[in-house]
Amino acid sequence: MTVRQGVVVRGRLESGRLWRRVVLFACLGVAGLTAPWWLPPLQKLVGEYLRLGWSDKDQRASVIGMVIGGLSLLWSIVLGVAQMRQASRLAGTTSDPLDPRQDAGRRLRAHLGPTQGLPRMRSVSPRQARVHAAIEAPPQPGGPVRRVLWAPWRTSEPALDPNLPLFIERDLWPDVLRWVRQARQEGGFLLLVGTSSVGKTRLLFEAARHELGDYRAVIPDLGDGGLVNALAADGPREPLIVWLDELQRFLPGPYFTTDQATGHTPLTATAVRHLLDGDTPVVVLGTLWPDYAYQLRATTTDPDTQTTRRRYPQAVDILDLVTRHLTVSSFSDTEREAAARLAARDPRLATAVAHRDYNVTETLAGVPAILRRYREALPEHQAVIHAAVDARRMGIQSVLTIDLLRAAARGYLTAVHTDDAWFGQALPALTRSDRRDDAATAPLVTVADHERRTVVGYTVADYLLQDLLRLRRSELLPEATWLALAHHVHDPDDLQRLISNATRRMQYALAIRIGRIHGDTGDRAAAMRLADLLVEQGKLDQAAALLSIRADNDIFAAMHLADLLVEQGKLDQAAALMSIRADNDMFAAMHLADLLVRQGKLDELRARADNGDTHAAARLTNLLAEQGKLDELRTRADNGDTHAAIQLAEVLSEQDKLDELRTRADNGDTHAAIQLAEVLSEQDKLDELRTRADNGDTHAAIQLAEVLSEQDKLDELRTRADNGDTHAAIRLARILSEQGELDQAEALLCVHADNGDRHAAIQLAIVLGERGKLDQAEKRLRLHTDNDLFAAMQLANLLAEQGKLGELRARADNGDARAAWRLAKILAEQGKLDQAEALLRVYADNHNDGFAAMQLAELLAEQDKLDELRARADNGDARAASRLARILARQGVVDKLWQEIHAGTASPEVLVAMLPDEDWGPDVDTQQLLRWGLNADGSIAQPW
Repeated sequence: MTVRQGVVVRGRLESGRLWRRVVLFACLGVAGLTAPWWLPPLQKLVGEYLRLGWSDKDQRASVIGMVIGGLSLLWSIVLGVAQMRQASRLAGTTSDPLDPRQDAGRRLRAHLGPTQGLPRMRSVSPRQARVHAAIEAPPQPGGPVRRVLWAPWRTSEPALDPNLPLFIERDLWPDVLRWVRQARQEGGFLLLVGTSSVGKTRLLFEAARHELGDYRAVIPDLGDGGLVNALAADGPREPLIVWLDELQRFLPGPYFTTDQATGHTPLTATAVRHLLDGDTPVVVLGTLWPDYAYQLRATTTDPDTQTTRRRYPQAVDILDLVTRHLTVSSFSDTEREAAARLAARDPRLATAVAHRDYNVTETLAGVPAILRRYREALPEHQAVIHAAVDARRMGIQSVLTIDLLRAAARGYLTAVHTDDAWFGQALPALTRSDRRDDAATAPLVTVADHERRTVVGYTVADYLLQDLLRLRRSELLPEATWLALAHHVHDPDDLQRLISNATRRMQYALAIRIGRIHGDTGDRAAAMRLADLLVEQGKLDQAAALLSIRADNDIFAAMHLADLLVEQGKLDQAAALMSIRADNDMFAAMHLADLLVRQGKLDELRARADNGDTHAAARLTNLLAEQGKLDELRTRADNGDTHAAIQLAEVLSEQDKLDELRTRADNGDTHAAIQLAEVLSEQDKLDELRTRADNGDTHAAIQLAEVLSEQDKLDELRTRADNGDTHAAIRLARILSEQGELDQAEALLCVHADNGDRHAAIQLAIVLGERGKLDQAEKRLRLHTDNDLFAAMQLANLLAEQGKLGELRARADNGDARAAWRLAKILAEQGKLDQAEALLRVYADNHNDGFAAMQLAELLAEQDKLDELRARADNGDARAASRLARILARQGVVDKLWQEIHAGTASPEVLVAMLPDEDWGPDVDTQQLLRWGLNADGSIAQPW
């Protein structure tokens, strides 16, 4: 018998040495002692031996083999008991049914199984780790092939795995191995970010087996973050791998779906932190799409405080614990060459390398086949796929049920179907994967319940979803599909995303109607925009009725309604509407204060100000200042009204009433002191400024230093600096630096920096940098970069000016955003645009850095990379959306601007405003454009 590449070709086993026979008979002994029904298959495996007849050598081998088999069985029993005891220790010993330690034990026992412990990473199968199934190898000439489980006597080459192609070492392989080796001792959290079918999971799988093969591995079902939480609660007893492929499915956010049957709960930052900070090394390995990373780090404006906050703060807390982010891209030329070298040993790689329309990993994952199945599908089948993809596109992340798909797909049918027989035929065709060419290429993937007994729904295959999300980004959903999704969505978060997506696409009436289906008042933005359109049509009563529905529970709808009442001249009604809410809501208080001013109701304004309404106080003092009522301003300022004190100081300054300003400043009025110092500086009254500065007036000292530097009075500046005036020292040092007297500037600033003055230290670092003393400058700046943004920026500039790009990159890799901005700018200037983009993406996507996102959008725009701008806009990047809209508006491409409105990438009103007037046509005006999309005929419906 001969062996090639780990496969046995039809032939005859030759007799060999004694030890080879011992091994075979040992296996036979174990099988016979543990489970006699295993004996026939093993007899077939050694059938060639048995047919040769028994020799003395065979007799000795059988005896030795049986003894070894018995000892192996005994050792297996010992190991099994030890593993059960280990699982018991992990599970805890408490008997209290409500104790979380006991719950952790139950979950771990369910995960481990009744008799085995956590598997070693070396024994984890690719399917367990969710490595994507590969295409099957083409049939080999000479008949069917069989895999040899172990054939050390024939070849040293690794056997071909029928489910896993040979591994191609990626460009990132050294970086991943280096990190994993370090994590072996210290633990850590590695996250590979990349799009579908680029090889993220396989890369992690091979690195973990290569370096951490002896580590235990926890591989929870998708969404079962509770298992990891339970493990963390008790603490691992030995080194551990926590496998979080498709990390978004474990994080609290839009991609986590609860299921009462499974009892899954999201992963918590506390659990991850506990695992990473423990004494036992724990290595957390995860993968994530860049789109998901961006969405999870997205921000939103708090409607109550108008402050920017994280949309999914709990998910960000976990992402911030990632020790290292690495981006995995499609195969490079070097990687493709490596695949070509291995193709001679693996026919699957040969097929992948030969396919030039797709990358190697995409071909191995069956992408060409899955796209072919989609393109060649019947119209009814494509309708189901489009319904599933558009459901995901509109924000529905829960499992897509049969009822949802059946109802939503009807909106895409092109032929009349009086019953649902067409759907019963489409679903099996789209989920079939039993044929050889269908392996891993089903457009729809079934989702089973937690016991793997029944199918609870479906999801779209990853790559097909990624591809069709791009192709269908600006496709409009039929109204029937919108309503079908609304009726079959039960997760509150899915519902809100659905309503929000309708609003972003100007489907205002539909957005409100969807909300009403679920007993809600619909989307705020949709309601207020629809009200505006009603007002523009002169239907004020309808607009007021629409807003009244939300006004009781939505302060912004109430404010919008108040504005509408004001436009109608109903100021009293508007004020009454706001006064009900003003005591508990600052926006209502601000609105009410404005209304009282417009009505001239100063007494009511005073009453609210006296009762602690700061918004009323601010509006009142502004009004008193405008009217020149200084006496009342003085009274209110003396009674502790800060707004009155500010306004009074400004009025006294404007009226040049210095005596009163001096009196108030001397009595501790900071606002008067600031105004007085500015007036004295403008009037060149240096003597008084000196006196006040010498008496400890900081504002006077700042102004005096400015005046002395402008008048070039260096001797006086030096005297004041020598007497401890930091402001004078900094001003003098700047002048000396400009004059080239760096030694003097350095010596002067050192005195104040060493005394703990932060501003002097930063200025000193600038001087040191100019003198080429980079180490000293960096040392000074590092002391303040954590709490001073200017210091961080100065350090980045210093490194850039000296060409220290390696140090700049090191700081950028360690989270210094200012260093990243500066480095990206340098790389772009050097023409290294790809490197600049990659760096900015890390900060824009992983750190939600707005300035990096703006830089990236500008860089993409300069290169005319509109597709990438669109992709970023689709993921909620407002800067990319704005930049894309400006480009399209400048180009006058009206149809593409409309596509962006349909895609929901930015505020539709902003995009419509950019449409060039001359391209609208003779019968189209702005209002008609804004009304587009509300109903098919352009009319405004009344959804209430």
